[in-house]
Amino acid sequence: TIAGRTYNDLNQYPVFPWVLTNYESEELDLTLPGNFRDLSKPIGALNPKRAVFYAERYETWENDHTPPYHYNTHYSTSTCTLAWLVRIEPFTTFFLNANDGKFDHPDRTFSSVARSWRNSQRDTSDVKVRKIFS
Repeated sequence: TIAGRTYNDLNQYPVFPWVLTNYESEELDLTLPGNFRDLSKPIGALNPKRAVFYAERYETWENDHTPPYHYNTHYSTSTCTLAWLVRIEPFTTFFLNANDGKFDHPDRTFSSVARSWRNSQRDTSDVKVRKIFS
């Protein structure tokens, strides 16, 4: 690969945490604290409503076979790598092979970093970390 990574293990792609909060501005002022996220909290707890949702689910969990948990997805998986890199071969082919030859619903398909950031702040099933660096 150009970046020197292997296609053989998509779980080994590096994790780049969400650090910025501003993906809309033409120019980014790195002196403004508001352009950076609070790194003392996990991505799922940045939005107060989501933090309450996850905490309540944990506290009220009633399942004898599964212990309580906050997040029901890992922040980094091969599926996550494919979702971010779906527009680049060979990831397109890998994605289709993993999904019965079909692309995902358009609303869930990666289209912009700004949109992905917004989704990571609202959607209770999105605590993934970006992997757009192939």
